[in-house]
Amino acid sequence: MKKVNLDLIDIIDILKTKEEYDFSKEVNFFESLANNLNNFFDKNSSKTYIKILSYNDRFGINFEYTLLNPANYLDQNLRKKLDSCILTSATLSI
Repeated sequence: MKKVNLDLIDIIDILKTKEEYDFSKEVNFFESLANNLNNFFDKNSSKTYIKILSYNDRFGINFEYTLLNPANYLDQNLRKKLDSCILTSATLSI
C-alpha cells in the first residue's frame, strides 16, 4: 500500500509542476483517491468506519466506507447548525 501511495504522490507532484495546462481537477482527484485508499486500508480506521469492497463487471472494483457511528459526526456538523431536521437512511450514508 505504501508503494501505491508513493506513486500517487509522485503523480500529484508531476501534475502540480506542469504549467501548460491546469491540472487542478486531476490533482484533486488523485489527492482524494490517495486519501480514500489510506482510510480504507488503515487498520485503525476499523473502529471508525464500515468498509465494503465489491467488484462489478461493468465498473470494476468499488471501495466504499461509511461511519460506524454517525451520531458524533451529525452532532458536530449538522444538528448544531439547524433548528430542526429530518434524518433518513440516505442521510446516514455519509
